Amino acid sequence: MKKKKGSLFDIFAIFIAFLSLFFNILLLYNIKNNKEQSITPSNKNTYSKKELGEYFKNYQSKNNLAFSDNIVLWDVSKITYRGFFKGTSKKLYYITERFSCITGDKCVTASGIMVDKEYDYNATFVVSVDSTDPYDLKFEILDYSIENNIDFIQDEIYDLE
Repeated sequence: MKKKKGSLFDIFAIFIAFLSLFFNILLLYNIKNNKEQSITPSNKNTYSKKELGEYFKNYQSKNNLAFSDNIVLWDVSKITYRGFFKGTSKKLYYITERFSCITGDKCVTASGIMVDKEYDYNATFVVSVDSTDPYDLKFEILDYSIENNIDFIQDEIYDLE
C-alpha cells in the first residue's frame, strides 16, 4: 500500500508541474501579444524620399494623373510625414513635386499648382500611403481637411531624407 501512495503522489506532483508549465507558457504568450498590440506605428519610415517619390510618380503615371511623355523635368523635392490613421497601416504624407511640361501646364494633374522659378510648376499633394504590402504601396490623394478626421493621429512631423 505504501508503494501506491508514493507513486500516486509522484503522479500528482508531475501533473502539477506540467500544469504550472502550461500556465507559464500561456502567460508569456499573452504578455508578448499585448506588447505587440500596444505599439503605435513607428515614427521613422523604412522608405527614403527618393524611393517613396519614385513609387508615387509611378502611381501618378499609371493612373493618368501625370503624363510622363509631356514632362521634361520631374522631381519630388520634399516629402513630409504627418501622422497615421488608427487601426490601419496608412500613413499621411505631404509630397511636393516640381515639374516642367513640354507644352502647357497639363502634364501633372493637381489642384493648387504654383509657378516655380527653377522649374515651371510646383504642386503639393496630401497622400495617404498604405504599406500593408511593402512591394505594392497603395496611394490615395486627399485634401488637407483629412487631418481633422477622428481616426487621424498627428505624429512627430519630419521630412524624409
